[in-house]
Amino acid sequence: MNFPTLPKGRVGRIAGLAAATMMLAACTMTPDYERPAVAALATYASAQQQDGMDVAAETQWWTAFGDPELTLLMQAALARNLDIEQALARVEQARGAARAAGASLLPQVDGSGSATRSDTRGGSTRESASFGLSASYALDIWGRYRSEANAATLTLEARQYDKESAALIVQSEVATTYFTILTLKDRITIAEDSLKAARDTLGIVEARYRAGTISGLDLAQQRNTVATIDATLPPLRADLAANENALAILVATTPGRFSVEGTTLDTVTLPAVAAAQPSALLERRPDIKSAEASLKAANADIGAARAAFFPSLDLSASLTRSFA
Repeated sequence: MNFPTLPKGRVGRIAGLAAATMMLAACTMTPDYERPAVAALATYASAQQQDGMDVAAETQWWTAFGDPELTLLMQAALARNLDIEQALARVEQARGAARAAGASLLPQVDGSGSATRSDTRGGSTRESASFGLSASYALDIWGRYRSEANAATLTLEARQYDKESAALIVQSEVATTYFTILTLKDRITIAEDSLKAARDTLGIVEARYRAGTISGLDLAQQRNTVATIDATLPPLRADLAANENALAILVATTPGRFSVEGTTLDTVTLPAVAAAQPSALLERRPDIKSAEASLKAANADIGAARAAFFPSLDLSASLTRSFA
């Protein structure tokens, strides 16, 4: 069997064109990324190395306090908090954009088809059908589509870190508010006990005053003590209600129907936290990771913008068939 042959000159030109295309495809307009230099302390001035749990690296750090109620509150916040849900929605949006940007690197194939049936004047039926297939591919000679896909992927990475940062902020607010509530409850208990003791003492002072063993000044001083202690309770109870409402919002529960029960500060375990280097702590912060990913994405966008100034080259082909 004989195959058609191309002239040697044309073969050389085709080979040269293919080689040039491959070389250009390896080019990129994106500048090299350089991480900004940030001055960080090698260690804390008053740091004392100690053994303990590395809470910063622990994803469920709140379990170190040994408080089941705090764990339940954290689970509710992570599952229902609106700020976290918004951050998750932004992650899904960025994921869709990354998929769309990645699709630009692939060939685009489209198909179509139709069928008709008609009656002729002679009473017969005529049927016809057709289908078409088309394909196109954009040669990414200057690296524009690769840069756009890379930027979209890095943006997705930044949004994922934003979600982690939002979750960490919510977790911190839940823990802070929870321990504030426990502190207020203990202060209210102490104030109520002090008020009861002051009132008991007032009864004794009143009896002694009636017996004539003490002066009216002593009675007035004790009554003032009772009034002073009693006046501390309304602000404490108002602060407790405000913090319980704030915690209810954090865990997406109706305020006014929520309260912290069954736990006191005495039952909370204080975990030993291992001292870490300042630079290591910075590398763990999701907000800093998000900022760096966004910086890398902007760097990739520079490459895409530069490549947009150069001409593009698209390859396309189509096939159509009709049947009658």
